[in-house]
Amino acid sequence: MFSCLDRFERFLLLSVVLYVRSTISGKETFSESYKADNFVVPAKAGYSDPRGTSSDITYLTDYTLSDFNHAQCGIKTVSLPFSEMTEKGLRIGLERKNMESKPKKLADFCRDCSEGLAGLENNDARIDFVTSVFEPLLADTPLFREILENVLEGRPYPDVRHPTMFDNELILHLDPAGRFSMRMFLWPPGGFDPVHDHNSWGVIGPVNGRLKVRDFRRRDEDDDAPGYFTGVMEIGRRIILPGMSYRVLPLNEGIHQTGNPTDLTVIQISIYGKKQSDRSYVNIYDEASGRIYPLYSPPVRKRMLAEKALEALAAEKMST
Repeated sequence: MFSCLDRFERFLLLSVVLYVRSTISGKETFSESYKADNFVVPAKAGYSDPRGTSSDITYLTDYTLSDFNHAQCGIKTVSLPFSEMTEKGLRIGLERKNMESKPKKLADFCRDCSEGLAGLENNDARIDFVTSVFEPLLADTPLFREILENVLEGRPYPDVRHPTMFDNELILHLDPAGRFSMRMFLWPPGGFDPVHDHNSWGVIGPVNGRLKVRDFRRRDEDDDAPGYFTGVMEIGRRIILPGMSYRVLPLNEGIHQTGNPTDLTVIQISIYGKKQSDRSYVNIYDEASGRIYPLYSPPVRKRMLAEKALEALAAEKMST
């Protein structure tokens, strides 16, 4: 039987067998924290959204190599329940299989980008290098047309099933060495994300249309606004045209809002570097209320809610 299977199919079969065996044997356990790609989610972590469940902020992306990246590529040992590691192994195989159909021009670009980033030790150097090769790539409209046609025709690449935060986000590349990721965002007319920060450096730019970017800084960094956090203030805005790019900095240095001011859908390509923070979330800044609150990725938030649900069940059992 095994002679009829290629290496990938054997890997999937073995993974499923091991997963079933580990589940049946009752060895599936939960550790004190979930760790993957520098994501650390305390078991008792909570979540509070002062704005409720507004749909315009629910799916803000972390814009970083998330917990589906490095562990998925098999380049970092993670402390996970065995069956969860097996699940990640399945995703490794599926992604590698899908990436075989990536356009050669994009595959070559990603390889060269990773090699160029290898010896760079600061964010300015990384951003300068990526900008130099990224802006010419943005001018390759046929390349991105091919990718979009793949989506319409249901082809393996890009994998529309890959977990993302934005429903308009597609993963184009996850660097096996963990140095960067590449994503495509499709912004509808008038579509903007909330004001937010990042956990990594990045370079973004449009393939078509115009991209509007507003820059902010926290008021609590202003000597004229001492005390508890009182909001953000806009310090600049710009329009990014095709062939141009915008540099993203981590944490308080890179608070901004991005979106589409036109009446046509805009294609945005983003390259984000390796995570440079221990946070498992990004900060959202509400201009109207002056509040700041964390937003977690959907997989992390689901685990947190599951934890809370188990606590609720345990509390009910104790009270009966």
